[in-house]
Amino acid sequence: MPDPQAPRAQPPGAVPWVSVVAALTMLAAFAAAAVHGVDARAPTADALIAIGGNYGPALARGQIWRLLIAPFIHLGAFHLLWNLVGLALVVPPLERALGARAALVVLVAGALGGGAADYAAAPYAVSVGASGALFAAAIALALALARPAIAMPRRVTAIRLAVFAVAAIGAALAPAAVDPWAHIGGALAGVAAAVALGARPGLARRAATSAGVVAMTAAVISLAAPPVDVRGATEATAALEQRFDQRVPDDPPVPDPQLAQWITTEMLPPLDRIRAGLGDDPRMPEALAQRTRALTRYIDARRRALAAFAAYVDSGDPSLRAAIAAADRDATAALEAR
Repeated sequence: MPDPQAPRAQPPGAVPWVSVVAALTMLAAFAAAAVHGVDARAPTADALIAIGGNYGPALARGQIWRLLIAPFIHLGAFHLLWNLVGLALVVPPLERALGARAALVVLVAGALGGGAADYAAAPYAVSVGASGALFAAAIALALALARPAIAMPRRVTAIRLAVFAVAAIGAALAPAAVDPWAHIGGALAGVAAAVALGARPGLARRAATSAGVVAMTAAVISLAAPPVDVRGATEATAALEQRFDQRVPDDPPVPDPQLAQWITTEMLPPLDRIRAGLGDDPRMPEALAQRTRALTRYIDARRRALAAFAAYVDSGDPSLRAAIAAADRDATAALEAR
């Protein structure tokens, strides 16, 4: 017996509202980023992270909302144009074949799947753009095309998919940066969502598919090795240094047991926690790995300097100045190596 809640195929003249809203949101996000000073031609990684780009260490800190914001952010006008063309090719026919709500489920699945794949495989690159969602839509549309029960203009749909595939291959061969993991994750999420939705995706199927997509995304993020937060460690170390400079005079009177206690309890433990969060990660690009190693050496040297300084201000022993100076030189050398 047919599901009374299952949507009928939309007529060719129906407005594909999911496509329209998605395109307008992408354009609005691009304009808003430009108004806020983000370079429309070559935005920096820091700028993309600041406006919501998908960045592994930020996700690890609980900023899961980036998975749904990043698809509306783009690297420039060409990137935006490519995604708008891709959206126009595959999302409206998917809406007409499965219904607007089911198409929305597929797009969200692709966005979450692509973002989760990036987190697991390439967490140190900033990922933006709707490619993951569009690959999910293309896969779901291809599967719908293979289902005789779904009424749709098959020849036109096949042409749309062929054009999308050619554009995707061209983008992959272009010198511009392409995010393969978002494409792979989005495509796999599209397969899972399309299979779960079936040919007549009623309310129950849409709800179950949405819950499954969220569960799979959470599982990937939970099981993936957490990335090393080099940016956060650098900022936290700089904040500690500033705190030390504000609290400690250039030539403190000695002995000063209270100052020594403050260094021991308020400076060394947080520095140790920062150091514990640093380490090797095979997913880390070599340039970032070098920065991480330099930061590790810097923190180790600064810890030796602080420990020697705490002993000096506690006892007033002038012989400890040599140990402080040596550790400071090591810290300066590590800082210059970055």
